[in-house]
Amino acid sequence: MPYLKHITIFPIKSLDGLEVTQATFLKGGAIAHDREFAIVDQHGEFVNGKHTDKIHRLRSVFDLPARMVTMTNQDSRPVPEISSGRRATGTLSLVK
Repeated sequence: MPYLKHITIFPIKSLDGLEVTQATFLKGGAIAHDREFAIVDQHGEFVNGKHTDKIHRLRSVFDLPARMVTMTNQDSRPVPEISSGRRATGTLSLVK
């Protein structure tokens, strides 16, 4: 008999997932808090792992009830260096 082994949501597209014990399905079939946010560069363009390998250097820890994320960089480079093919001059922004 099939069963659900685990549920992993990704609150910020392209960053680490968060394993949860329960999930709420929204109208249209999306899972609450899954890919609710995305990272954009200073030009408003999405930054993701498909086009920007550097995004994989980021580690993220989520606190869903507080709606907070802590991000660190694996190789000790400043997080603002991650952009979609261009060097970012400011901080990365999250969009909902």
